[in-house]
Amino acid sequence: MVLALLPKEGNWLMKLKYSLLVASPVIFTSGDNLSAATCMNLARACEAKGVQVAVGNGRKRLPALGRGGPRIVFIAGAVTPQSLLDVVQRIHDRGMKPIVVVDALQVPDLDDLHAVLTVLNEKSIQLAHAGEVPSLLGLNWNDLHMHRFAKADNTSSVAVFLEGGKKILAIKRKHNPDKGKWALPGGFLNCQLETLEECGAREVGEETKVAVFWYELTLVDVRSSPRRDSRQHVVDHGYSWFVPEDREAEVYAKMEASDDAEGLEILDTDWLLTQDIAFDHRLIIERALAMHTCA
Repeated sequence: MVLALLPKEGNWLMKLKYSLLVASPVIFTSGDNLSAATCMNLARACEAKGVQVAVGNGRKRLPALGRGGPRIVFIAGAVTPQSLLDVVQRIHDRGMKPIVVVDALQVPDLDDLHAVLTVLNEKSIQLAHAGEVPSLLGLNWNDLHMHRFAKADNTSSVAVFLEGGKKILAIKRKHNPDKGKWALPGGFLNCQLETLEECGAREVGEETKVAVFWYELTLVDVRSSPRRDSRQHVVDHGYSWFVPEDREAEVYAKMEASDDAEGLEILDTDWLLTQDIAFDHRLIIERALAMHTCA
């Protein structure tokens, strides 16, 4: 009975169309050619799957991307930050869905690309890597995969201590899961854009307005139980930051809760450990204090 519910081959799935847009041809140089090779391999993989590969010339007018839809357009090739923004916008304006294949982009400056990808990520433009594309190009039901193997999400959480560990910065959660409970600042890794340490530093800044550099964070632990987060399988990386005495006044002056938090307080660490703390953040606090004591 279950098998009878599966779509017939070539029925609904063939209505979804794919194209690969190589914004401009990649150039092989004497330096690092990894992105150029990735772009070429991606184009071959798409052609093997019968997907149209369109190559632009760097000008504003896009090449033909095929007719019919709905259509997903993978973006690769040589770009500048501004040309990438323009291409994504024009594809979106045509009613197509752009997916930026990050490791198949050849750019003059990786730092500039990082800034543009951050903007696209904030606008909910999907970023992917070349290894994910073939699994989305199945031309029948059995070949279609979101991922060849299921993947867990990654987060970073940071215990910010003051007075040598006697005080701690804590957020009262405004939304589920664990609405109303105290938690550490933290959040999801922006894949393709940052390291876990950078994620932790960014989340502290976004959720508390307190600035910390990624290299000031110390890894405490990694917790990966499939049931530690009710939403999905999330692997959390716990970090600590013992604020130097000469910067504590700055923390008190700048701290401010974000819009998605019910509150933000500096609490007695011992008192917080008597409360029902969100997720498994209690472990980060206890382990960070133990490491600090042994140091």
